[in-house]
Amino acid sequence: MSTLLACGLLLVATTACAEPVPPPPPAPEPMPVPGPVFTPPPAPLPPAEDGNNVSACADGSCEIQISLPAEVPLDPRFDVRGLRVESIAPERVAIRAELAGGGEVATASCTQRTADATASTPASVTAECEPGGTLTLPRVSVGVAVIRGDAAIIRVLGR
Repeated sequence: MSTLLACGLLLVATTACAEPVPPPPPAPEPMPVPGPVFTPPPAPLPPAEDGNNVSACADGSCEIQISLPAEVPLDPRFDVRGLRVESIAPERVAIRAELAGGGEVATASCTQRTADATASTPASVTAECEPGGTLTLPRVSVGVAVIRGDAAIIRVLGR
């Protein structure tokens, strides 16, 4: 019996001295999943003085809202056979003009490509204008006031 008692005391002493087992670490917090990104639509264009009436430009004085494709008629006295808005991007408007009488082309805030007249085609200029940019032709200027999405407000002013 003394052996049994000694074994029991030894077992109690060994168990009492053992370090407790730590609890398992808490589960990691779930990673938040980002929701869909909302991009608001562009603000609408402010009203143009002549609305979207491209015919208002024929006299060489207009402010119009324009979108693609857009032909802008001008009176022949401005020596422009065709004025066309070819594209509208978020930061620039491409404008093409065919010049009936030739002459110098000057631009402000626009990049341009010119083509001299040949026997079969008139001289032309294509300009890419940012808001505030102006394509100045011999007898008329075309300026870009505002661009929003696929529409712009342009101003035509006879010289």
